[in-house]
Amino acid sequence: MAIVVYQCDTCKREKEFARNIRGLDTLQNCTITHGCRGQLYYKQLLPDYLRASFPDDVSGLEDWLQRKVLYNHTQGIERDNWLIIHNLGTFPSIQVFVDRPIEGDESNQEELLPSDIEIIDNNTILLKFDRPWSGIAQLVTRQSDPNLLNPIITELSTTTTNLTQISNVGEITIATKIATLGDSPNNNISLLYTTTQGSTPQITYNADDQPALLSAWNDFDVVVINGSVYTVRSFNAITSELASGVIGNGSNFVFNAIDPIGDHTFQDINDDDVIILLANSPYSTFDKITNEYVDVTNRSSTTTSFDFVYDSGEFFVNTAIVQSIYPHIRST
Repeated sequence: MAIVVYQCDTCKREKEFARNIRGLDTLQNCTITHGCRGQLYYKQLLPDYLRASFPDDVSGLEDWLQRKVLYNHTQGIERDNWLIIHNLGTFPSIQVFVDRPIEGDESNQEELLPSDIEIIDNNTILLKFDRPWSGIAQLVTRQSDPNLLNPIITELSTTTTNLTQISNVGEITIATKIATLGDSPNNNISLLYTTTQGSTPQITYNADDQPALLSAWNDFDVVVINGSVYTVRSFNAITSELASGVIGNGSNFVFNAIDPIGDHTFQDINDDDVIILLANSPYSTFDKITNEYVDVTNRSSTTTSFDFVYDSGEFFVNTAIVQSIYPHIRST
């Protein structure tokens, strides 16, 4: 196949392409130099036996690379605000499909226009709806950004938030550090929720030092984590507010305070003071996860729309903040 040589009228560099034998070549904008605004024009046709080669390097000029143009956002948890970090470097066109199950098709999706689109910056948008939805948003760039380079991903990229379940029928198991919070029979712990409607109710739970039978850790009273001794406790986080839907599916929450001796004198939770103990289904005592844990203060709400979330009677954590541990968690 013959090789065609094109040259840019601005950076003056040349590039070789395989000849289009089924139609006309349609190269126009410069795809040789990064940031060049020039146009490519036909220069010469090489013999069939020559192969295309890369353009010569020029001091002070960077080679052009294909940019990312498509992005898919998957919203797995129903929310009325979808925070999308697309990293496309420009404001994209947006098409939203929400999950709307119908009889005979539980996976049915329908297109829906957001009630508002807030442009946070060139790489981040916030889609707002009149009620919580799950679904997908497809983003396509409308214009080229010569400063946005991605040499690997040039087609479609998709992002989802992976969640790890931290409860069993609403029962959450925690470990409180004895050196800091003591070893009292009862701790009161406060969770601050942010609902999908924007309200912020705060609920106080009593976590005693006898884990419930629903907890996979019910045969452990005291554990060692990272060389420190902890009391194992559990509490059922399903209250009337959650059961009635006042705090609905998709609401996020944080562990915001603890009363270490059970007299309702609350204090801030410091790093490593309160640890969430994990387990796999079906949550028997054999299903403990001893090589991972969650520090309730280890969250990054500035970069994610939620780290702790409630959905359909269970509680979840963003898998990104689950920490690995060695030596493993062990009983004393």
